[in-house]
Amino acid sequence: MKKVEFNRERPFDSVYELFCYLRSPDGCPWDREQNFDNYVGFLKEELKELDDAGMGEERIEETLDVFFNSLMLLICLEEEGVAIKSQLSKLYKKYFDRHPHVFGNENAKNAEDVLEIWERVKKEEAKKKK
Repeated sequence: MKKVEFNRERPFDSVYELFCYLRSPDGCPWDREQNFDNYVGFLKEELKELDDAGMGEERIEETLDVFFNSLMLLICLEEEGVAIKSQLSKLYKKYFDRHPHVFGNENAKNAEDVLEIWERVKKEEAKKKK
C-alpha cells in the first residue's frame, strides 16, 4: 500500500497526487472505472447539492465535492494526453488576459465596466480562434 501524505506547504499538489493515485492500477477500482463523462454527471449533481447547501460545514463539504469532480475532469484530460500543467497554463492565460483592467492599461471604475471589458476580450479571443 502506498503512503500518500498531505503536505501543508503544497496542498494542491497533495490532493492532485492523491486523486491520481486513486485512478492508478494500485488505487481504487471504482475510481479507475470512471471517465470524463461520468465526472461531468457527478459534477452536475454536486453543483445542485452545493446550490441547495446551507452555510458553514455543509457549504464547505459541497464545495469540496465540486472541486473533487472538477479536478478529476482535469486528470481524465491528462490521461488523454493533455498535461495538467498545460491545462492550468491555459486557465492562467485566459483569466490574466480577461483582466486588462488589473494587469494592463484598461480602466474599470465598477463591475459594469469589468463586464464590458470581459465580453470584449471574449469576442476578440473568439475571432482569433476562427
